[in-house]
Amino acid sequence: MSAGSDDLTPPRPFLIGAGALVAIALVAAIAGRATDVGTFRMEDSPQVESRLLTILNTSAGRSTVKDAVSGAVIRVTAPGIEDGFVWGAVNGLSYGRKQLGAPDDAPYELARRADGRLTLTDLITGQKVFLDSFGYGNAAAFARLLEHQEAAR
Repeated sequence: MSAGSDDLTPPRPFLIGAGALVAIALVAAIAGRATDVGTFRMEDSPQVESRLLTILNTSAGRSTVKDAVSGAVIRVTAPGIEDGFVWGAVNGLSYGRKQLGAPDDAPYELARRADGRLTLTDLITGQKVFLDSFGYGNAAAFARLLEHQEAAR
């Protein structure tokens, strides 16, 4: 065997092109961050309605949702049914709480914004989830929790 047939070194033009691509991507990212060109930010519109909720995830995708002020049980969600997204959203937010050693029963704030969007905010960690970005059906699971508040009045 000759030494030339075992040479697995990539061609030099390929390496130069890959390095140039990485450099251009880094320059574009830094320029975008510095000038806000090409960036996207979701600004909060004012709250028009909100409710404090205690959401406790139980086994296998079930959640117990309580009004944080009165302690009344609002809903018990079932896995795989239309409001199983409640469990999923809170499960994602609970990771931050576990990192801080915060209690699971601290309230979340569910808010409807002036532009119609729904947000779920973890008041312990400050994490906010824009629920509408997961689709209408998933956001509707949380919208029903605000409707329960109106019916209780």
